Amino acid sequence: MLKEVLNEIIIDAAKQFHPNAKDAKDKDIGHLARQTAVLQDLLRIYNRIDSSNPAFDEERHLFESSINELQTLLYPWITAPSREGSATYSTFFDLIHSYTEEAGIVISTGREGGFRWAIHQIVILRGVLNCTLPIEVFYGGDHDLPAQYRSFIEAIPSAFPGTGSIVTVDITKKFADRDETLRFPGGWAMRPFAMLASSFKTVILADADTVFVMDPRVLLEEESYKRFGSVFWHDRKLSPASDETYKWADELLETAKAKDLENIKKEGWFLHQTFYEMERYLVL
Repeated sequence: MLKEVLNEIIIDAAKQFHPNAKDAKDKDIGHLARQTAVLQDLLRIYNRIDSSNPAFDEERHLFESSINELQTLLYPWITAPSREGSATYSTFFDLIHSYTEEAGIVISTGREGGFRWAIHQIVILRGVLNCTLPIEVFYGGDHDLPAQYRSFIEAIPSAFPGTGSIVTVDITKKFADRDETLRFPGGWAMRPFAMLASSFKTVILADADTVFVMDPRVLLEEESYKRFGSVFWHDRKLSPASDETYKWADELLETAKAKDLENIKKEGWFLHQTFYEMERYLVL
């Protein structure tokens, strides 16, 4: 019975829209959001199965296989091999098991994309705020951040001994992107993928030019984070979007069956007061 149910979940996920126009493409995004929620639910159930009891081995195997298959359908680039045939993550669980650190800070930068700002932020974190959270700085290949730039970043800990590790990570070595789906190096677009490829179970994502005035470790105790699992900040309020844009977003959220919106529906975007809603410079 369980096998049949899981097979139906996979079949439903495989029913992707084939967009020929704007509306169809929007529905496809909603479909992806719903199926991602299903993937999260399967992971939650899988983690609750008693791994020490052999009686549940078959059940665990069925869930593990279904989770890997669902990931391949929804996000094939996570485990896709490079042109040379190698892949950093052979299965979705390889990615999950790569989260070996409890929490840390992720920054993405390049030599022409905020390098100076990133250095300023790291020095403030270590030298002024005494932040000891590990830091991973992501870049998109040697051209994006040449070796001498990376060496400069990785030498910063020597000036602040005992304050935590600082490493640089090439995102192109994490996700092969041989079909240029993600188009690395991608500047700002790299940021969510850097979160996914980091070694942190909890990520504090900061833009290169973010300026902290206190140790960001305090964010880990934020009540909203403990309740919802993530925290976003409001952006500035500027000019409103077009009516078409608001209609598009409302329909997309409805298609995706978005949850926990009651706390923000009284704010700027939903009142059609601004084109901006979420601040990108800091995400927990």
